[in-house]
Amino acid sequence: MNEETVTLGPAEQQRALVLNQVLEGRMTRGEAALLMGLSVRQVKRLTARYRAAGPVSLVHGNRGRTPWQAVAPGVAAQVVALARTTYAGLK
Repeated sequence: MNEETVTLGPAEQQRALVLNQVLEGRMTRGEAALLMGLSVRQVKRLTARYRAAGPVSLVHGNRGRTPWQAVAPGVAAQVVALARTTYAGLK
């Protein structure tokens, strides 16, 4: 069995609770939209994704990935070393 552990933040947990209520018929899409600050159309899309994939659908797709503009750790260490030695005192 291939199970995946998903950790949801507070906002994602709130969305899961609201979407569960929508799927159970205890809340309308309009009420859910007001609670989550989204449009009814977006709630419809979220509900469909949540029904198909479960809580993992609420997690942002870039979670856990390194940002494209991140500086490599080696380069950052070189910059800090140069700032403390060769270029110390320059502004």
